[in-house]
Amino acid sequence: MPEKDAKPTPEPEAPKERNYTQELLAARARGERIVCSMAPYAGNPVDYDPRSKTDPQPWVLAGWGGRRDDWYRYTGRECHVAKP
Repeated sequence: MPEKDAKPTPEPEAPKERNYTQELLAARARGERIVCSMAPYAGNPVDYDPRSKTDPQPWVLAGWGGRRDDWYRYTGRECHVAKP
């Protein structure tokens, strides 16, 4: 039989939604290198270059020789911090 003063168990809190792009931008500000996670370009560097404030794919595959290829765009989930 439950106690009279027993408190109900609180519902577990839902995990906070991650913002991958903000995490990557913070890592970039610390000087870490951000790379693509998607084949066949996995490991290639990406630049943050959103087309608008709410761009769903703000990460652009950094081209070779300083050129960027705007055709290959990625979300924050499709990129990661490179291991040193």
